Amino acid sequence: MGIDEHGLKFLDYVYKSGDFGKTITIGRQSIHLPIARSRVLKVSSDTESGEELLVRRFGANLVDSIDHSPYEGANIIHDLNLVVPPQMVGQYDTIIDFGSSEHVFNVPAVFQNYVSMCKPGSRILHVLPANNFCGHGFFQFSPELFFSLYSEINGFSLTEVFLANLNDLKHWYLVKKPSDGTRVNVHSSSPIYVMVKTTVKRLASQLIVQQSDYEYMWAQRVESAPSLRSVGTLTSLFGRFPSILKIVRVFWRRFLAPLSLSLSRLRSWSLSRLSSRNAHLEKIKVT
Repeated sequence: MGIDEHGLKFLDYVYKSGDFGKTITIGRQSIHLPIARSRVLKVSSDTESGEELLVRRFGANLVDSIDHSPYEGANIIHDLNLVVPPQMVGQYDTIIDFGSSEHVFNVPAVFQNYVSMCKPGSRILHVLPANNFCGHGFFQFSPELFFSLYSEINGFSLTEVFLANLNDLKHWYLVKKPSDGTRVNVHSSSPIYVMVKTTVKRLASQLIVQQSDYEYMWAQRVESAPSLRSVGTLTSLFGRFPSILKIVRVFWRRFLAPLSLSLSRLRSWSLSRLSSRNAHLEKIKVT
């Protein structure tokens, strides 16, 4: 848990829309910046705490931290697998989750706790593992989760989702919201953060979260099934010649079908990597 360069720039980005006010961090936030970069970014990473940074730079007037254990000095000790105490409900203007949710088993309870601690108009911020963090925690998170969770039907607005490559500190990728049954598929060879900003417009009594492409299919009553059109066409052409049809079928199954599948997967992979070639991503420069 901590604020690295991507996290600091993300806080700067969010701060453009207002002070953080009464803030709670999920786990105490330390600052993870090399000395040379901390000077450029105007952060005292060797002497300044996360709480001090949030007050000095981002307009927080109070910073609490919550953790399962007191070992890092959190001032609120609570297991986020369980419902937060009533005195914490509706208390905060900003929730900062920079690398904690992946370590908690009961993910639905975690996000429900974040929402319940908010006031109307509060902001929830996440910087969490997306790709290539296997073994870091229990989970890695998809942009789809946040678009489906922080939806208008659940009382949220101004939801933005970005992907950030840990090996590229100069760019983010704005993720376009899935629509019309499409999925945002992203492959990467490097570790990737998913960074999320959303505003609580109203507090929903119950969060309704379903994967958007399935919702689209359910609404359209679409049933997807593999097409056998090619084989059916061959059957109609060579139905009177069983031996030729058998040869064609064997050739199709052994050579053409695997080749077609391999080419399709290669094309899909090349168009769904973390790059501006992916139609769902918009590359933006950050400073």
